[in-house]
Amino acid sequence: MRISVVHPGELGPAEVATWRSFQYSSAPLANAFLSPDFAIAVGRHRPCARVAVLHDGPDIAGFLPFERRALGWGMPIGAGLTDFQGLVHAPGAEWDPRELLKACGVAVLQFDHLVPGQKPFERYQAAVAPSPVINVTEGYDSYYQTLKSRSSKLCPDIRRKTRKIERDVGPLRFVLDSHDRTDLRTLMAWNRPSISAPAGWTGSASRGSCSW
Repeated sequence: MRISVVHPGELGPAEVATWRSFQYSSAPLANAFLSPDFAIAVGRHRPCARVAVLHDGPDIAGFLPFERRALGWGMPIGAGLTDFQGLVHAPGAEWDPRELLKACGVAVLQFDHLVPGQKPFERYQAAVAPSPVINVTEGYDSYYQTLKSRSSKLCPDIRRKTRKIERDVGPLRFVLDSHDRTDLRTLMAWNRPSISAPAGWTGSASRGSCSW
């Protein structure tokens, strides 16, 4: 397997299209944090952002977005922001983690939210834990009723806090998949310095490191 490393902004339209096709073919990889758009956006603000492009013969087999830090330290791209990390690859693709790190120019690749299905990286996992999720795909009322059926103690507290917010701030409303940039900026400001997992995702979070 041949591996080349580029800045996210150097990816061409064909490479971006191939990257997206890998995401469409695998549910665990179909997340915005693993998209080429996220990598390109991070690359505009973090000079250390890179993408390893894996080639199997004439075909592209995968993309590893990462950040090359000082002293040979590798981190997932957007580290500190993203709860979805890993190599976006073609179905059935295999890779040698040590050869990959060597090609990336890092001695260690540390991760804390590795997505499921990253078989070559699994032996380097130090711990695996359930990832917290709020699934509101069917609306807030449906989510609240599900929560109420599972916990009779938590829901009164939610209602109490809701009433307090409405008194202090104003009426609340639920909007699924808002495209308002002001909403996004507000959400990011509320969640600094950490951002929780995006709604609607289920799985487990793995942390560990790979070195060569």
